[in-house]
Amino acid sequence: MVRFKFLKTYLLYMKKEVILLFILLLISLVNAQYIFHVDVEVTPKIISAGENIIVNANIKSLGLSSDRIDVKISYGIQDENGKIIEISSSTNALQTSLSISEVFKLSDNIKSGKYNVIVKVDYQGYNSSASDSFYVKKRGIWGGAIGLLNENPIIPIIIFFLIFIIFVWWMIHHHYTHHKKF
Repeated sequence: MVRFKFLKTYLLYMKKEVILLFILLLISLVNAQYIFHVDVEVTPKIISAGENIIVNANIKSLGLSSDRIDVKISYGIQDENGKIIEISSSTNALQTSLSISEVFKLSDNIKSGKYNVIVKVDYQGYNSSASDSFYVKKRGIWGGAIGLLNENPIIPIIIFFLIFIIFVWWMIHHHYTHHKKF
């Protein structure tokens, strides 16, 4: 009889432990609902100083909740030595997934070398991050001129008209100097 009473008490105690364990498991699942997967792609991969890079980020919520939440997305550009050269952030609404693109103009005096773009997603202390790299090449004389032309599309039109005016002047001058009658 003592054994049976002990066994009954033990089973009752175990039942409470199983219920408590189940409650703790549910609490941990509820708290772990905001897990993110982040993919990052930087284009172009090779760029000159002063040009733009495009950072495409795809963010997916891997958690249990499908509620719409506001997440903070931080961007950092890091050089080969680990020094952060640019940081920006924004807040965006995320339900199950989000694709976002940001454009960053690199400074004209950025050094050549390999750089990483780090994208970090943060929501109430739950965060995830990913990175992608790109390479800054030295900007030669032609690279600087082409960059200037890309930034100011009116310049090629002005150059064309100047060449046209010089050509017309030369044709008129040539005609009068070689076909002049005395």
